[in-house]
Amino acid sequence: MSTRITEKEALELYDLPLGDLAKRAHEIKLARHGYKVSFIKTYYMNFTNICQHACKYCGFRRNKRQSDAYVLSHEQIEEKLKKAPETLKEVWLSSGLHKDLPYDYYTGLLKRIKRTVPDALIKAFTAVEIDFIAKNFNKTHEEVLDDLIEAGLGRIPGGGAEIFDIEIRDKIDIKTRTEDYLKIHKLCHERGIPTSVTMLFGHVEERRHRIKHMEVLRRFQDESSGVQAFIPLAYQDKNNPLAKQGVKSPSPIEILKTLAIARIYLDNIDHIQSFWIDSGIETTQVSLHCGVNDVNGTMIEENIARESGSNSGVYEPTDNLISWIRGASMIPVERDSRFNILREY
Repeated sequence: MSTRITEKEALELYDLPLGDLAKRAHEIKLARHGYKVSFIKTYYMNFTNICQHACKYCGFRRNKRQSDAYVLSHEQIEEKLKKAPETLKEVWLSSGLHKDLPYDYYTGLLKRIKRTVPDALIKAFTAVEIDFIAKNFNKTHEEVLDDLIEAGLGRIPGGGAEIFDIEIRDKIDIKTRTEDYLKIHKLCHERGIPTSVTMLFGHVEERRHRIKHMEVLRRFQDESSGVQAFIPLAYQDKNNPLAKQGVKSPSPIEILKTLAIARIYLDNIDHIQSFWIDSGIETTQVSLHCGVNDVNGTMIEENIARESGSNSGVYEPTDNLISWIRGASMIPVERDSRFNILREY
C-alpha cells in the first residue's frame, strides 16, 4: 500500500507545471473510473432568495423588503417540475435562510415534489439549512433530518462547507460551524444516506487553507466513509461584497490545479466533480484530464452562482453534456443521485 501524501507535500504540488500535475491526477482517475465521466439529469431550484445572513461571497441573497425578493409556493414548484425539459433523476433544492417560513413549508415541499416526480430522488437542504431549521424551530439536527427523510428527502447537497479554517470563515461570514456541518453529514451517513462535500475557493483564502480543508475532509472520511464526492467551487467575482472589494475569481490554471490536487490528496473519496456553472464549460472539459470524473448535470435552473457572477448558462441539455465529454475524448455516462451508473453513451 502506497504512503499517503502529507499536507506539506500536497501544498508543494501547486508548484508543479500543470501538465505534470494533471498527468499524475489523470492516472489516478483512470485507475478508478477509466475514461468514463458521469452526469445527472437534475433540476436545481432555489425556492427563496430571502436570507437572514449576508455572506460576503454571495450575490443571490435578498432581504424581504427588496423588490426582487421571492418565495416559491409549493404549487409554483410543482408547475416548474411538470414543465421540466428532461426526465428528471434528481430534484435539487437549496436556498436562502428565511426565518419566517413555517416548518411544514419544508416537509410539505418534499411531499409535493415526491408526488409530482416520484421517480426522482430529492436532494435538498444543505447542512447549513438543516442547522438553520433546527435552530429556528428549537429542534435537534436529528429531529429535523428524520422529519425531512420521512417526508421524502433522499440526500442533502454538499454546499455550505466553504473553507473549514475558522480564520477564513470569520472573514467571509459563514453561518454554520465546521463541527456542525460535519456532524450533520455524519448523521446522514448513519441513516444510510451518502453525501458530497464542497469547498469554495479562490477568494480570501490561501492555498494552505485549501489543503487544510481537504485534510479535515480526508480525516472525516476515514471515520465516516459516507462521502461520495468532493466538489471544489470556484468563487465568482461579481455582484457580491468581496467582488466590490476587488477580490477576483481564481484563474483557470488555479482551478485545474486545485481539482488535480484534490484527486491526488483525497485518496479515500471516489468522485471529484467539476461544477461547470462555476468553472466554465471549457475549464470543465480540460479538468477531465486533471482527475475529474463527474460534471454534475443539466441543472435546468440555477441562480446562486449566476447572480454571484457566473457567466455560464443555467441549463445545459443532456446532448450538450454528452458533447462536452466526448469532445474531451471521454465516455459519457448518466448516473443517479447516488452515483450508480444508469446508461453509457
